[in-house]
Amino acid sequence: MRLLLIIGPPAVGKMTVGRAVADRSSFRLFHNHHTIEMLLDVFDYGTPPFRTLNTEFRRRVMEEAASSGADLVFTFVWGLDAAAEAEYLE
Repeated sequence: MRLLLIIGPPAVGKMTVGRAVADRSSFRLFHNHHTIEMLLDVFDYGTPPFRTLNTEFRRRVMEEAASSGADLVFTFVWGLDAAAEAEYLE
């Protein structure tokens, strides 16, 4: 599995770039909205259940992609100055 991370602040075109990469390669797009939008129907953004499930869903998708050999483009909103964001990404 190859993993291409597209990281940056909100609304700068990460998903657009990810789609372009996926359209021109064997990579599949797994953008941050995939997990966020479904959770917002049930939990408020940033609440403990939201954070727990968002992290778990993303981890499981990555694990399954790795075990099946799927290449992924993953978009990730990153507060570049937040230590917790760097720890999560690591």
